[in-house]
Amino acid sequence: MIVMDASIALANVLPDEESSLAYRVLDLLESESALAPTLWLYEVASALRIGQIRKRVDQEFADAVIAGVKELNIEFEHPDGVELLRLSRQTGLTVYDASYLALCLKHQLPLASLDRRLVSSARELGIEVLT
Repeated sequence: MIVMDASIALANVLPDEESSLAYRVLDLLESESALAPTLWLYEVASALRIGQIRKRVDQEFADAVIAGVKELNIEFEHPDGVELLRLSRQTGLTVYDASYLALCLKHQLPLASLDRRLVSSARELGIEVLT
């Protein structure tokens, strides 16, 4: 199991955001599950909506991606609020990004992310990062 942030999912579907790591993680989800904070779906939906506004994707595409999310092998969990604040203060990340780190630490899982600041903070905390 891994903790996967929204950047991995989005790199698999948005035009011009290809990533070999994102493709490997998607392949991995065929045999393993991922864990994500409950806000993950909101992040993906928000990015797709912004993609619509900017004419990068159309409504039909965005709707299909969101509908397809339930086919992915992802479990969702609410991280502890106190831990979120602690990690946010310690790393300087947003509470939203700290939620991924909180799950990694709680379950001793590696992180899959394309977010440089999140990856850097994870490494500083001793969290394994998929590359």
